[in-house]
Amino acid sequence: MMSVATAEALEAGTEAGVEWKVLLSPLGNCINGYARIPAGHPWAGIRDYDDIPVAVPGGLTFGPEPERNLFGRVYPARDSEGWIGFDTAHAFDWWSPLELTSVGGAPLPLSTLNSPEPYSVVWTREDVVDAARGLARQIAAATAVTA
Repeated sequence: MMSVATAEALEAGTEAGVEWKVLLSPLGNCINGYARIPAGHPWAGIRDYDDIPVAVPGGLTFGPEPERNLFGRVYPARDSEGWIGFDTAHAFDWWSPLELTSVGGAPLPLSTLNSPEPYSVVWTREDVVDAARGLARQIAAATAVTA
């Protein structure tokens, strides 16, 4: 499993007291956003990212996971070191091959041939930064509400 904490960030910062990062995906085909739930936060004990009440593009796709049994194969529980995040590789998400290669990414072969469809979400690095900062603000707001 990738460690967000030690991965080289394209951009990183703190928003409302909460750490956030933007990373090139492990496959290099998109840029993903993350924020870290601090120790002592009301969500810190949640063991399944599906139960964390945040709104991010495409929903959370990274975070803590319980052990899962899928079609007879057991996947162990995953501790994400407090990091939760989202990806930008959903159906109809589109990245400019030039933007991905400028940060060391490897666009999917078909993306170099195609233009985005009228219904595509056309992503930029700045969009992911904005969404990651928004995720950090949601984490901070949940602290304030429960404090």
